[in-house]
Amino acid sequence: MSDFWTATLAQAPESKAVEDTLCTLYPVTNRSVLLAHGVDAAKFMQGQFTCNLGEISETQFRHGACCNAKGRMVANFTLAKSEQDNAYLLALDSSVSDALQAHLKKYMVFFKSKLETTDYVVTGIKGEQASRLLTEVFGDCPAQDYQQHTFEGGLITQLPFNAGFEIWLTHEKAQTALPTLMQSATLADTNSWPKNLIQSGLPQLTHVDIEAHIPQMLNLGLLEGISFSKGCYTGQEIVARMQYLGKMKRHMYLVSIQSSSIVSGDSLYTANAKSAVGSVINAVVNTEANSNQSLALAVIEDKHINAALFSDSDLGTSVELLSLPYDPQYDPQKTDE
Repeated sequence: MSDFWTATLAQAPESKAVEDTLCTLYPVTNRSVLLAHGVDAAKFMQGQFTCNLGEISETQFRHGACCNAKGRMVANFTLAKSEQDNAYLLALDSSVSDALQAHLKKYMVFFKSKLETTDYVVTGIKGEQASRLLTEVFGDCPAQDYQQHTFEGGLITQLPFNAGFEIWLTHEKAQTALPTLMQSATLADTNSWPKNLIQSGLPQLTHVDIEAHIPQMLNLGLLEGISFSKGCYTGQEIVARMQYLGKMKRHMYLVSIQSSSIVSGDSLYTANAKSAVGSVINAVVNTEANSNQSLALAVIEDKHINAALFSDSDLGTSVELLSLPYDPQYDPQKTDE
């Protein structure tokens, strides 16, 4: 957890799990922000990331991933342009931050660019009054999905599928801006933003899944996270071959599991399968339902999604398939036959 949220939540009134109110502020404690900067920063990242750097500006961000040579993801992230020249910010799960930096620095020595950790504070905000409040505090607010508003000391991104806004602020900016937001918004607990991302189908790769999945398995093609026209990048041959020559047999789905102890990396089974048919990417206890239920994003073999699923090999814990705000098997790159 960031130092800001550690101190703030210790002093704030008891936060709580909430459904959308007129405006809800969400502490985000499991995401880190990296700074990539230098005259070659965009050129370097264009050769490493699945997204197209040419589509990213101070008004538009992209989801993306970094793969190894076999097309397996080291990390996925949100990539945004900073207000500084030749500078970009990457928000990602804190547990993969070190691995991504170690991976990229092997290639970065050939470019005039640097990758550094930051003290940025991350928060989410949703609700009918969120846009108005953000405009009052920061001067403007994105109006469409994948848009961002950039200002000195931070930026605001509008996430797709009604997932709300994510705000990235320097520690200094957070100390002045977030107390102002908290005066007008309900403060949620630290469980609520991960739940929101899960329900919206927005995955966060964690350390247990490093180099385990190709980007399409986490539906990144449906999240503006893969460009199939930008040219070469590390792992691109495998990603493109799967897109155009292969057939995806696994996609990411939203599930409800009758257990409060589900974590990333847990396996899913069917009654007849001799081995796991899926694995959990992200999970959170669904406190709005009951203390023994979890919501999760899981990569599952497509042929088993209509079968009875279980979260343990003795078939004692049932798994229910829920609806995402998009079709995991829809492929916008392929026309209907």
